[in-house]
Amino acid sequence: MEMLATHLCLYAFTLEQDMEQVKSHVQLLTREVACEGENKHFVDRYTAQVVKEHINLLHSRGTSKKKKTTAISYFVWHNCCIKNTNHAMDLAPSFFAFRGEKLQEAAMQIKTYRKNNWKKIDQQAELHMNLRKDVYEVMTMLARHDESKREELRDISHCLEEVEACNSRLDKEVLSLHELVNAITSDRDRWLNLPKETTEKMNIFAKQMGKLTVKCQSHESEVKPR
Repeated sequence: MEMLATHLCLYAFTLEQDMEQVKSHVQLLTREVACEGENKHFVDRYTAQVVKEHINLLHSRGTSKKKKTTAISYFVWHNCCIKNTNHAMDLAPSFFAFRGEKLQEAAMQIKTYRKNNWKKIDQQAELHMNLRKDVYEVMTMLARHDESKREELRDISHCLEEVEACNSRLDKEVLSLHELVNAITSDRDRWLNLPKETTEKMNIFAKQMGKLTVKCQSHESEVKPR
């Protein structure tokens, strides 16, 4: 179980690192999209300024032949000026038509790039959600594992309390038995010493009886001649 908990902790740490990498990548893509938006805005403004300058140049009112020829040639191919080629008209041509195919192609590339970026962001967001789900599942599993471990620890603590109570009761019984053994040992020693004491007393009595017998015999010998 400890190995499982360690493995789950390492897996959760790895998922957190992956989430941080995904967040960093999403932030990078967001900055790139913002930069592309700024670049597109700059290109649009720059192109608008160029278009304005070209319109002012081609529609300028002049008397020189060169300017007139340029204006007329411009009027020939420009749709908004085909109807009148005698004098310059202050009409702004279509913005997308004037900047041509290259600018349209650039706009399409930017649009495609932004679309791809949004797809990548969606993919990263989906991956982030999946990682969050995995982390949630791992955390739930760890919580269940911790709860089961806490229950096991409570059971073990209860068993330890019972064992300690049993040990305390057994210690008291052992102490009482030890006191009883000491009492029995004392009685045994006393009973073992009793025959020795009796023998010593009998020896003393025998000596005293011997002395008394000698005295009696001496007294008897003294009494008979008389």
